[in-house]
Amino acid sequence: MTRLGGHGLDHVFHRARSDFLEVTRTWTDEAGPDDAGAAAVVQLADPTGGRPGRWLNAVGRAGRLARLLSTVVPDGDVVSATVTRGTGALAGETLAGWGLVPDATWDRMVTETAPPVRAG
Repeated sequence: MTRLGGHGLDHVFHRARSDFLEVTRTWTDEAGPDDAGAAAVVQLADPTGGRPGRWLNAVGRAGRLARLLSTVVPDGDVVSATVTRGTGALAGETLAGWGLVPDATWDRMVTETAPPVRAG
């Protein structure tokens, strides 16, 4: 699990099974510990080497995140990137430079505790 506390992002940013993907690098544009609007990018890789390439997961306001993405230099080929809604249109040139094209739009919710199980 990666927490970017002190970087304007005190929430859990990413959780991944360590036997499946591991965090290899992070970037943030934070301007200090009180910067609540900071953008951040986490680079993931397969620790076994069985799946080549890098996966990028990113959060932040679209404009700020697009600017941050333009400074990111991944350690290898980027095979996938998940960005905040609206960022793709602003960072299209950067994403295309990594060989990525828009694929899907979706929203996700995360919880740190399992919801109650309903019978039936």
